[in-house]
Amino acid sequence: MTGANIFEIMEEAHKALEEHLKSENAAQKALESVDSLTKISPIDNKKDKDTDELIKTISENFEKAKTEKMSKSEIFQLLFEKASINSKWSSHWYECSSGDLSVMLSAIKNYLLNDELELKDTKGYWTLEQDELLKKGNEDDIKELVKIHGTDNVEKRKSKFED
Repeated sequence: MTGANIFEIMEEAHKALEEHLKSENAAQKALESVDSLTKISPIDNKKDKDTDELIKTISENFEKAKTEKMSKSEIFQLLFEKASINSKWSSHWYECSSGDLSVMLSAIKNYLLNDELELKDTKGYWTLEQDELLKKGNEDDIKELVKIHGTDNVEKRKSKFED
């Protein structure tokens, strides 16, 4: 083994370690973000609000957002103004839904009806854990994700992390 080969091997090992540390750091930041998010109520004084009326209002405004092709910040503002939904939660549900407003609406309805902050094993709704499995790229995990989300959704979500 020549000196040049050792340096090349060490350089490759160093690059691999840097990538691993970046991935671990990103995962830690995401966990901290979700943890801080759970300390915020998606809707203040939810128990004092009429759930059916909120769902009707939100559904109508989602239709408006689709028709008018609103930006995500406009959608978050609309949800805050019309239904008092915290914009951080709107952003979270939007990102987990990959911008699919019908999936996002399902997540909000799930919260309103069941007090659950996240959808479980729902096509198009990506949890932090599922994103981490996707990033790792383990073949068996990818197969499970395809069963939940379908091949097209897995490929689209994967491309989000490749940018």
